[in-house]
Amino acid sequence: MALWFVTKRPVVGRVFVAHRNGLVLATKLADPPEEEALSAEDFVDYMRREFGVVVEQDQDPTSLWPFNEAREPFQAADLVDLRRLTDFQRRVMVATACIPPGDLRTYGEMAAGLGKRDAAMAVGQAMKSNPAPLVIPCHRVVGAGKLGGWVYGQNLKRSLLADEGVHLPIGSVSIGAGSPATAAGVPSAPTPPSLEERIQSGESQHMEFKSTAGRSGWREGQHQIVATVCGFLNAKGGELIIGVDDDGRPKGLSGEHSRGEQFDPDKYEQFIWGLLELRLSIPTALLISIHFPEYKGQTVCVVVVDPSPKDAVFAQPLDDDDRNSWGSPDTSGWEFFVRVGNTTRRLSGPSLVSYLKRRFPAS
Repeated sequence: MALWFVTKRPVVGRVFVAHRNGLVLATKLADPPEEEALSAEDFVDYMRREFGVVVEQDQDPTSLWPFNEAREPFQAADLVDLRRLTDFQRRVMVATACIPPGDLRTYGEMAAGLGKRDAAMAVGQAMKSNPAPLVIPCHRVVGAGKLGGWVYGQNLKRSLLADEGVHLPIGSVSIGAGSPATAAGVPSAPTPPSLEERIQSGESQHMEFKSTAGRSGWREGQHQIVATVCGFLNAKGGELIIGVDDDGRPKGLSGEHSRGEQFDPDKYEQFIWGLLELRLSIPTALLISIHFPEYKGQTVCVVVVDPSPKDAVFAQPLDDDDRNSWGSPDTSGWEFFVRVGNTTRRLSGPSLVSYLKRRFPAS
């Protein structure tokens, strides 16, 4: 069971919104261009047919609903239920929601940012899985040298972009062509730095190196991974690179498994997820991605962490001798970490209270 209501948004007009437990399940344009208007009965049937969900009308959609707040309406992956999607589709949705108003990204640039440089077509297909294209801004993703399609057509896509200050002429556009701006006045999306360039820049507020994640049983190493990710979540996000020493020299992941065991990225990823899901206080599947690129001939693990949008995150500590607290539901000893400069710090007492008021005022 879920609820639906109709809201009116700039440019696109009336929008049907289905929601449950504070998350958007789907949106649907009530007056799609060059099509018949969508009735409430049509939307209820759409939700039943496509999502297997029965929806009833929300009698008070303005009381607690964040979609109607003054926040930018096309910047809200944290408001959308993405559990029906695959891991790759979720990563594409979260990355799409990070594109600010007035900016564009090509499918190829999106793929490169996700560590899949030759997957532009896969990104385009993932865009079709967006359950709420009027919440997650897939209209800001374009083709190489062309505007690209959108669920409600190119004209409305062009109008949305124009409302954000991106004015595109009819016909093809040139994006990412290697110049600061195109003849159409459209800024090209910046080319993200390579992994090697990022590592060579050294540890920072957004970058941390760890030579091991403690998969061989070193509990302090495991705790360092959890604390670092917790710190990124509570600050501005960042990258944790495992298999690199403090000076950026590649160590690889060979020491992370038993002698004679072949490295299995799936098992290693499951190990990292196991640490984070057991030891962090909020679900993190939509905020974290894990991949295994090559760096100077060694396989390393890159954990990309987005900042937590609204909830403070606490981590459960585990010392080498404290073997009984692993996965314990007792949260009384949980700790708060935040990334400050190139270090991860634990806050408590007045400093914790002050930080929480500034960073998470609504919690």
